[in-house]
Amino acid sequence: MKKVISILLVTGLSLSSWGAVYARKASGNWSTLTQWQDNATGSYITSTVLPGSSDTAVINNSMIVALNTDATVSLCQIVNNANSGMLNVSSTNMLTVSSLQVGANSTGTGTLNQTAGTVFAATTTVGRATGAPGTYNLTGGTFNMNGTLTINSTGLFDLNGGVLSNSYSGANRTIGGTGIFRMSSGAIIINGTPATNLFIVSVATFDMTGGEIVTEKQFQLGTATASAVFNLGGTGRVFADSFSALSSSKMNFQGTNSALYLGGQNQRSAITAAAASGRIQIDGTNVLDSSFFVYENVNVAGKDWTKITVFNPTTVQLPPVDATTLNGKVLCGYQAWFTAAGDYGSNTRWIHWARNHAMPAGTNLTIEMYPDLSEYADDELFATTMTKGGQPAMLYSGTRYKTVRRHVRWMQEYGIDGAFVQRFVVTQAGADTSYKNHMLNALKNFQTGCEEYGRVFAVMYDVSAMAATSSWWSVITNDWTMLVDSGIVGSDRYLKHNGKPVVGIWGFGFKTDPHGPDDPAVALASINWFKTGAPAQYRATVFGGVPGQWRTRDGDSFTASGWTGVYHAFDVVSPWTVGRYNSNSGADTWKTSRIVPDIADTQSAGIGYCPVIWPGFSWYNLNAGPKNEIKRDGGNFYWRQAHNAISAGATNMIYIAMFDEVDEATAIYKTAPTAAQTPDQGYWLTLDADGYSLPSDWYLRLAFETGRMLRKETALTATRPSNPGPFSTVHGTALSWLNTHQLITDGAEVADAEDPDGDGFKTWQEYLAGTDPTNAASLFRMTGISFSNGAAVVSWYGTAGGSAAPWSMYVSTNLSGGWTLAASNSIPRNPVNGTNRWVDSSATNKQIRFYRPAVFGP
Repeated sequence: MKKVISILLVTGLSLSSWGAVYARKASGNWSTLTQWQDNATGSYITSTVLPGSSDTAVINNSMIVALNTDATVSLCQIVNNANSGMLNVSSTNMLTVSSLQVGANSTGTGTLNQTAGTVFAATTTVGRATGAPGTYNLTGGTFNMNGTLTINSTGLFDLNGGVLSNSYSGANRTIGGTGIFRMSSGAIIINGTPATNLFIVSVATFDMTGGEIVTEKQFQLGTATASAVFNLGGTGRVFADSFSALSSSKMNFQGTNSALYLGGQNQRSAITAAAASGRIQIDGTNVLDSSFFVYENVNVAGKDWTKITVFNPTTVQLPPVDATTLNGKVLCGYQAWFTAAGDYGSNTRWIHWARNHAMPAGTNLTIEMYPDLSEYADDELFATTMTKGGQPAMLYSGTRYKTVRRHVRWMQEYGIDGAFVQRFVVTQAGADTSYKNHMLNALKNFQTGCEEYGRVFAVMYDVSAMAATSSWWSVITNDWTMLVDSGIVGSDRYLKHNGKPVVGIWGFGFKTDPHGPDDPAVALASINWFKTGAPAQYRATVFGGVPGQWRTRDGDSFTASGWTGVYHAFDVVSPWTVGRYNSNSGADTWKTSRIVPDIADTQSAGIGYCPVIWPGFSWYNLNAGPKNEIKRDGGNFYWRQAHNAISAGATNMIYIAMFDEVDEATAIYKTAPTAAQTPDQGYWLTLDADGYSLPSDWYLRLAFETGRMLRKETALTATRPSNPGPFSTVHGTALSWLNTHQLITDGAEVADAEDPDGDGFKTWQEYLAGTDPTNAASLFRMTGISFSNGAAVVSWYGTAGGSAAPWSMYVSTNLSGGWTLAASNSIPRNPVNGTNRWVDSSATNKQIRFYRPAVFGP
């Protein structure tokens, strides 16, 4: 990065009292007198002097002028009539001008090409609102913008080299107008006083794909009356003391190689504020979540900066889950309802973490389990008043893209096919626009995660707390049409079944508390609207979350006979079982009295059946219930339900309640194993509560085995696995090997796809080869070919430190011909020193042969 210490200071420029007008009458050098004419005498005559400091110089009538001498004029107009005009600055000379106009009048085209030298202008205008197009091409030299650069709608300033700078540092500097500023190389260097001076970019479009902008001033995008779009892409870098965006201006980050540097360390608040107000974009899409960015404290040219770049995750390309059917799926419910003070906009609430949305303090908690936050980044976490080991205890927010993305990645890693993202109708019906935006943003983030990790998603409308006389139905239909029209439902990861997108409705038929309609005719009409009554683009397959005793219409269900028709109208029914039994024996009774006859009923009715299984239940903090009310028993309770559902004949799909609901302790995602991982204040239900020592991902691992058992990839067993998977990545890399090399910091699949030592081999490739993924000198490589006893001895390096799979060998007699597999999975590894050998007894030292050792993964 270059820093200008001093540049030319010119005084005495005036914007008024222009003297004579000098117009070119021929192309050529600026210094050629006979090619200028002036009107000093009232009419144009051949000039006897060059234009001076109080004069106007006009280049039009298709003239091309080269600046070959230092020149000072009051006004320089490059074309002021219907013809073109061009000024070329390609020598070391300097043009000093009070007002520079490129494309000044009429319809003529004005062009200034600068490849060297200096142009010093107090004010510059490129193009006009209508009429004359103007272009300033700066590829070398210095353009000194001493005041305002205005690019009108017909104007283009193209910076592809050289420097745009300012002389006087004690005032604001503005690049404005309705035109385009394009920067692919070179530098903009604007000096000033950060506390009082602004560098304002209010030009309609600023496209930056390379070069550097360095300003000591505050970088302001737009003004109160003018909006700008600043596209920061390519390798462009912007260094500024601070950043702000006004009006409807947008800072649009394009790609991951460009960067914004803000003066000082930990300067995140500017991006957070701009994102919350809708003024930050990534590739043209508004992002309200500042965790889409990576913040690094760096030192450049002896100064501390916060480097801000677009988050560029390692994408693991795996076969995506089939999104055309519910069959064969293990799905979870996903709440995403958590917020934290400062996570978006002016939010101060801790929704779903603490009572009355107050700061969590241990005495006001509404959650029962503490998330395992060891994989979360700093910009995903928010400090509470609780402590943990003397430090503030943290919690996450569902607004953060990185957080939601991580949850989807866990689903991929542990074989969970996707989730129903909850849409609470009571929230959508309320006046809290901010929280509604939060829930929509969380849904979009989940969609993005599914598109990256090949999972599936669908929305589920929960009508809890909605009275029969409320607006619940219009809220659902308005929201659904919005989701369809906005393209969310059109995602290739949105779950479909029987040729239509799936929509979940949870709560119809529950007799306790308001759950939407209490008239079965109204409920039936609602289901049928989705199935056949809506316009074609809004029709859906309807998945019903129904009472556990739906079939017999007793217990938790309405008893009126009309409800049977409602339940049978769903394309799939999913009876709610949380809290309906509390032990293995209770789960066994539920299987025989409910699941088995339920499946027979649904088969007779021609609809699908999706059982609900759950790990345990407790809501001491939320509802003053007993602590650890329905024990998890180390996963035995969960596993009995999974076995019962599948053995009863529910072999198509399973719904796990829930992925992230720590409120009622039904969450299966990573939570604190012991009290040592929880805050010092408050009651916490940890995974060791029932006397088992378990890792934080234990229930994700059981979900993995549930999917295998559902798909008949493993035997149906009532005994909970003692060591559930996954044991390896999709490439076959053992997780134990990854842990040995301490590589799992952002998930096993991510680690497997990276190249930590930079030797050109992915981690999974190093595992197969048996090389060290953290040592660039440890390579899978040929070490020699020798001849012994009339045979070729081929040797190569690759130990059994990773995979123990035997080697194979390909042989060819020329590099343009085909390879022959001479040994297939038959060459043992040498685990002692890593030098492997294979003898080719058919080779002689008079033959040319090429060898390629190989190892095959799963």
